Amino acid sequence: MQIQEQIKIELRSKLISLTITAVVCSVLFLASLHINYQWEFIKEHVRFRRNSATQNGWIHTPQGMLRVYMFNVTNAESFLNGTDLRLKIEQIGPIAYHVTGLNEILSQTKDSLTFRRNPHNIFEFDPLASSSPDILNQTIIMPNIILLSSAAKLHDWVFFVRHAFNAITINESAFLKETINYFLWDFTIPTLSLLAHYVPNIVSNCGLLYNAQYLFDNPVHSLRQQIRYGVHSPKMQ
Repeated sequence: MQIQEQIKIELRSKLISLTITAVVCSVLFLASLHINYQWEFIKEHVRFRRNSATQNGWIHTPQGMLRVYMFNVTNAESFLNGTDLRLKIEQIGPIAYHVTGLNEILSQTKDSLTFRRNPHNIFEFDPLASSSPDILNQTIIMPNIILLSSAAKLHDWVFFVRHAFNAITINESAFLKETINYFLWDFTIPTLSLLAHYVPNIVSNCGLLYNAQYLFDNPVHSLRQQIRYGVHSPKMQ
């Protein structure tokens, strides 16, 4: 009899344990129906935390490849002496650069951050994707756009300013013979540096890619944005 009673007690205990386990599992199952597991997985593994792999990868964002083409004037002398009425040009390029952007974090909280975006932070020359590995050192002839654009800007200014401009640019050539790297990154002349001190909105370096960086490095022109993350989860489908 004692053995039978002991067996009944053990069976009753097991039955109670199984019942409790079944109830707990049922409650957990019903609760899980309201959980978006995909969203929870994303929040955990793609969380925008400081110094996380996700955030570090976002700070330095590849922007793809930039291909630049330059145009070499082949009849500059004939055009200046009036023999040719039109410029003759030949296309040079491509000059390929890998572009990397920078998202500079200005402030960050638990659910939002404010950042300044510079899509053209780093230009890395790619000699293999360019028409020639040494193309940056190739010499070309281009119109002196600094001289021409400055003259156009000062065209409607007072006579004294136009006269002063003519005086300081009297020795400037209408065409410049320099390397491609010069026109892209270091397009400066003494006259331009002088004008930049006195004429508004004239920069001392007219290099094409130099100014692409300068435009966004300058806080006045930078793109300041705020984003929020991890606040609302999507609805279950």
